[in-house]
Amino acid sequence: MITWRDRSTVQIQSTCKSLDSMLAEPKDMIAINFLKSNAKMFQETFWLGGSDLAAEGVWVWTTSGQGFTVTDWHTSTIHEPNNENGTEHCLNMNKHLDYEWNDDNCWNENRFACEKP
Repeated sequence: MITWRDRSTVQIQSTCKSLDSMLAEPKDMIAINFLKSNAKMFQETFWLGGSDLAAEGVWVWTTSGQGFTVTDWHTSTIHEPNNENGTEHCLNMNKHLDYEWNDDNCWNENRFACEKP
């Protein structure tokens, strides 16, 4: 896992691509738990490679365009994804939501993880 600090999803997709990698797309609970444990070590929110920019409520991995089959949305205090204010279209593991998945504004700056395909 390669991480940087404080970048929006628009900036980081090109950063990951320049490293012959992509924004992390955890497709099973093993990968989700690996990323979650690393995010907890940094105590930061991390962007993941999911988005519903193309169609609201239809979440896909940005590199492959495939829909999620395994998710970790936060639902205990706030039901995510909620597209608050109509501006949340990118996926993160949010430190304020027990590192579970959250939809957020793509221009917010968070850490991120790149993965090699």
